[in-house]
Amino acid sequence: MSPELPEELQLRIDEICSEHSMVLLELVQRGSKAKPVFEVIVDSEAGVDFNSCRAVHREVEALLDAAPGVSESYRLDVTSPGIDRPLEFEWQYRKNIGRKVLIETSDDKVINGRIKGIENELVVVEKGSSSEEVAMSNISKAVIEIEF
Repeated sequence: MSPELPEELQLRIDEICSEHSMVLLELVQRGSKAKPVFEVIVDSEAGVDFNSCRAVHREVEALLDAAPGVSESYRLDVTSPGIDRPLEFEWQYRKNIGRKVLIETSDDKVINGRIKGIENELVVVEKGSSSEEVAMSNISKAVIEIEF
C-alpha cells in the first residue's frame, strides 16, 4: 500500500516550492507505509538547478521529519521533470522556444516542428518554411523532442 500524505502537508510542500520560485508539478507517493518514497517534481521558468532542488529538499525534509505518522525511513527525491514530461503551462512553451516539439491536439491532429513563440494562448510552431498556430486549449499533449 502506497503512503498517503495528509492534504495539509501536500499544500505546505506546494507552498515551499512557491517560496523558491518553483511550481510543484507533481507529488508522487509510492513505496510501502514502512518505507515510503516521496518524489517532488518541480519546474520553473528560469529552470531548475541542483541548488534550488537542494533548498526545497531541505525544507520538505524538515517538514516530513516533524510530521506525525510519516515513517522515519522514508526517501525523498526532489527533481526536475524529465524531457519526456508533457508541457502544461504557457511559460514552459516560452522556455522551450527554438526546440523541437510534438503536439497532439484534441481533434487528433499531430503537429511536429519547432516552437517559434507563444502569444495570447497561441503556440506558434515552425514547420520548415511555414508555421502553424495552435490554441493551448486545443492541445491534448505536447512534448519536447530530443535532438542528437
